[in-house]
Amino acid sequence: MKILWVSNSPIGPSARILGESYAGTSGGWIASEFEKLKKDDNEFYFLCSSRKVKAGQVVKKKEGSSCVYCVNSPRLCYGIKNPPYLVKEIENVINDIDPDVIHIWGTETCISNIVANVKTRCKKVVFLQGLIGVHQRYLGGGLCVSDHAAKPTLVERIKEAIRRKHFAVQARIERDTLKKCGYAIADGTCAKAYINSIGGDIKIIDYKLLPGKVFYERKWSYADCEKESLFTVFSANAEKGLDKLIKALAIVKSDYPNVKLRVPGGYAVDKNGKLIPRTYYERVIAELIVNNGLSENVEFLGKLSPEQMAECLQKANCFVNPSVMENHALSLREALVVGVPCISSVCGSVMDFLEDGKNGLLYRFEEYEVL
Repeated sequence: MKILWVSNSPIGPSARILGESYAGTSGGWIASEFEKLKKDDNEFYFLCSSRKVKAGQVVKKKEGSSCVYCVNSPRLCYGIKNPPYLVKEIENVINDIDPDVIHIWGTETCISNIVANVKTRCKKVVFLQGLIGVHQRYLGGGLCVSDHAAKPTLVERIKEAIRRKHFAVQARIERDTLKKCGYAIADGTCAKAYINSIGGDIKIIDYKLLPGKVFYERKWSYADCEKESLFTVFSANAEKGLDKLIKALAIVKSDYPNVKLRVPGGYAVDKNGKLIPRTYYERVIAELIVNNGLSENVEFLGKLSPEQMAECLQKANCFVNPSVMENHALSLREALVVGVPCISSVCGSVMDFLEDGKNGLLYRFEEYEVL
């Protein structure tokens, strides 16, 4: 069987095959699924996009029975009309592969919608990632500009206004993508409810996304963990809740002065693990850290591999998921598999696998005092 996996950027297996020069993120959710599948009877193809690929160019790289096609990623690739040159390139790639099934990972960019609209003989299925239609309600994460000395620049204000506008458009495109494919993989109650709300004859495939094997190989124990240490998720924006977590940390520090919060992700960081702010949200984070006397309590780790993530979870005293919107909450699932005590906001699929007081603690996103 010929299987084509479509992702917005080179992640997981496609990132590995293309090499570091094109790599996006580790793509733990895709990598964990790829390693479970039987490769002997299948040929795997990957279609992704990158800004490093010029418009009109298609990068193709083969590894064993797998092959990656990487096309140009427009500077703005969500909430826009599908670029004609990209439509043609993707049509050519799909015709060249002639797959038996197309598996689309996420609905965030025009890549997904172009693939959904290409006329082919094969069936297509969407694995819902972020639920754009739900996420748009929580843009800004309740962050109030007047509460902080750090202020967004005019350019940042304009970018945020554009982001909100395009999110609304992308929500409509997401619905079109789902209807055109006709099949959707739903990972939890939230995703199922959202698909049902769209209407149309969309067939739901119930499937749980599980962590990769590296997380099952790690076993947390209180005796071996670093006491009073916390680990969390990457927060590129306020919807991921790092600002709320830092406010909670300031309260915790009064009883635990040596508490340590470690934050992974693609931040600019100096050699001492201190944040070098580049965006408005990062300036807010830096301000909160300084104003609450937390400079020695917060460490930024940079991008981590799945193996490094698993090691950090094993060492932590507690894992915190402070996001306002999570469809999969895979980082939380990884933490639960390792066995580290977990705290999470109530959102998305979280309550499908975390029961308050039994295998973790739950709180409302905005109530950082409870956190």
